[in-house]
Amino acid sequence: MHYHCLIQRATQPSNAFKDKCPVCHIQLFEWDGINALTLATRTGLELQDEKPGGYLDPNTGNWVPSDKTEYEADCAFLVTLVSRHLEAHSNQPSGFEDGSVDLARVYYDVCRDLDRMKKPQARWLQYRTRTGVFLLGMLVAIKMRRFLMEERPGVVGTEGWMEFEEEGRRAQERVLGEVHGP
Repeated sequence: MHYHCLIQRATQPSNAFKDKCPVCHIQLFEWDGINALTLATRTGLELQDEKPGGYLDPNTGNWVPSDKTEYEADCAFLVTLVSRHLEAHSNQPSGFEDGSVDLARVYYDVCRDLDRMKKPQARWLQYRTRTGVFLLGMLVAIKMRRFLMEERPGVVGTEGWMEFEEEGRRAQERVLGEVHGP
């Protein structure tokens, strides 16, 4: 099976066999939304909502808002958490010589809150596997980095920023280690 075809199959939310062999239907992997989103993005595939505005869940009979709407809401919530934690840490004494905010601590607090709140809710950000957890951590780091560069450019280059960047590199190494193995 072509790689592109496999990824397209795995990223179709309505495909009941997305995680199974197309020939014998044996389960090949545990489907995680964030893994599918990452693979689709890397492969250049467009992710489609089930129906514009949402879809009817066949298991529950409930109307579910569109994937894009859920994804955007979860990303906005994530940025709100970053902002809240950044403000809280800005009012605490700094452990850095330059007095900068401990951005790595902000990152870990955001990740902890997401887990505690059972977020995100969007199908494309859901996770059940260890790789999914690591990918969500990378998404948090990317969103936080973008927020800081756009909204708080003064933190770029500080000791707190350098430590945060190092944590981002470690998160990336965890993802790569998970994907490629030891």
